[in-house]
Amino acid sequence: AVEEVIEKGPNPSPFRIHETCPACETKLVQDGAHLFCPNADCPRRLLGTLQFFVSRGQMDVESLGDRTLEFLFEKGFVRHIPDIYEFDYDRLLEFEGYKEKKINNIRQSIEASKDRDFATVLSSLGLKDIGNKVSELLAKKYKDIDDVIKIAAVRDADDLTSIDGIGESIALSVIEHFNDKRVIDLINRLKKAGLKFALEKDDEQPDGGFLSGTRWVITGSFENFKPREKAGELIKKSGGELTDTVSSKTSFLLCGSDAGSKLDKAKKLGIAIVDENDFMKMMKEGKIS
Repeated sequence: AVEEVIEKGPNPSPFRIHETCPACETKLVQDGAHLFCPNADCPRRLLGTLQFFVSRGQMDVESLGDRTLEFLFEKGFVRHIPDIYEFDYDRLLEFEGYKEKKINNIRQSIEASKDRDFATVLSSLGLKDIGNKVSELLAKKYKDIDDVIKIAAVRDADDLTSIDGIGESIALSVIEHFNDKRVIDLINRLKKAGLKFALEKDDEQPDGGFLSGTRWVITGSFENFKPREKAGELIKKSGGELTDTVSSKTSFLLCGSDAGSKLDKAKKLGIAIVDENDFMKMMKEGKIS
């Protein structure tokens, strides 16, 4: 990033944008206003994919922070997402800073991630255009990743665009991804590791859930929901919709401690604010208080 102009030169724009990737020297491609490295084996892309996969809001593998993940990556132990589940972490005992307790914490976090629902797993793969919202729509319609793959195999864009919220460009991305052998192999390895690629009965969003028709935003931190995405899962399972930004269409703001600008905006717009205790009572009673 250009942070400051020290001295103006004779040319209107002395800064020259890279033409090749700084990490692997592959020629960059432009997509909209951004430049991307198209090399699927680019080391920075691989590491970025791993970091996104384990991040909070995705698979939330708490003990695999950036520093630990970078160490595993540089040593060649974890290069692709399935390696996270296949690597023998006892091998870390020979390295300084990796005691048995730390290794057990890593294992426990990885094991806990296997409980993430189908939509969360799908969105965590880092596939272009398949973020949280699209993943939820695909999981709700097809229930199983194999059904998504079948639709993609016959290139049925019409079936995909029949889903409210999925347009032609996203449908084409879904078709492209699930006809890619790399993606299919990735899914098969993660299935073998025990990750969820089908919508379980408890994960289905009931059409008549007591929060049906409501739109929620979550802010702050909570005592009983760590990470706070667990509260979001309860909202979705009860039929509510989860969004990131407060607007006039927001029904409720679930507010924890250390809330910031979202709380201020909700107050300004007159949005109903629900604290943690009221939310837990609401979930227990199955009705809006």
